Amino acid sequence: MATDTLEKPARSLSCGDAVETLPDGRAVLIGRDRRRIAIYYTINRLAGDLHVATCVDLSELERIAELRRSARDELARANRVATVGAYSATIAHELNQPITAVVTFVRGARNMLRDSNAEDRETIEEGLDEAFEEALRAGSIVRRLREFV
Repeated sequence: MATDTLEKPARSLSCGDAVETLPDGRAVLIGRDRRRIAIYYTINRLAGDLHVATCVDLSELERIAELRRSARDELARANRVATVGAYSATIAHELNQPITAVVTFVRGARNMLRDSNAEDRETIEEGLDEAFEEALRAGSIVRRLREFV
């Protein structure tokens, strides 16, 4: 059976093909068409002039290892996206509370100024209106950030 395993890559790659030996004991058969087949082989000396050679095609194992690497990379990416989402939601929550407080304070100050007789009342109201609109706009940005995540 070891002979069949050894002969199949050898026949498909033919005689003029190269073998690249890797430090971990694996080898890569390189065909004329540049196709590469990873193998692990051993040659054991037996009594007398006999030798036993074994050859294992590692192509399927390497394909599975690549699938594992791919799955691990995808899981890491999904974890990063989830982490960014959690941070974004936390930041949005933390920013939304003070913005709401500013909106409430500014609107209350505007209402109080409306009832007073201050000389610069119109200017103060315009400034507070602009601050109110900007605070609402900031809150809108935070809401859009939450929806995005």
